[in-house]
Amino acid sequence: MTEQPDIIQKEGSAEEVAGAAAPTADARELQVCELSRRIEELEGRLLRARADFANFQRSAAAERESSIRYANVELIRSLLTALDDFERCLSVEATSEDAKRLHDGVKLVYDNVLKALRDRGVTVHDPLHQAFNPEYHEAILSQPTDAHAPGTVIAVAAKGYQLGERLIRPARVVVAARADVASGKGDGG
Repeated sequence: MTEQPDIIQKEGSAEEVAGAAAPTADARELQVCELSRRIEELEGRLLRARADFANFQRSAAAERESSIRYANVELIRSLLTALDDFERCLSVEATSEDAKRLHDGVKLVYDNVLKALRDRGVTVHDPLHQAFNPEYHEAILSQPTDAHAPGTVIAVAAKGYQLGERLIRPARVVVAARADVASGKGDGG
């Protein structure tokens, strides 16, 4: 019977056992709260990481599509000089029968090149008699005139070209200016 008092001493009283268990329950509750907070934090970080990755994927896809779409801009830009030359050639009136046939052949080639560019999304801008727009036009000359409103495109030296939303080359234009400004008869004088 000497062993029983040892057992009772080790177990202690009911109040001591309850007192020792209470801090353990509080500690566990604190751990659970801390772990729950940590799980919420990690879930939030995971959601943000997923959103960031989805945004990255969309951005990369848009950039890839843009790169593919505009990959041939330099090639198209180099063809524009040839188109300008065709247009200058076609602006000359053919006088002989041979010259008319040659003119028709050049027109056919010009039309085919222009069609190929249009089929690939290139648009041509011929701003004659439109208001000057510095986003799409490059003024090469300002011409005093009473025949047109100031700021109106009165001649086109070279048409403008655009691929999708990207301007390949602005139209090179002559813009109307007030005639009295050029002659020194302005209002302020």
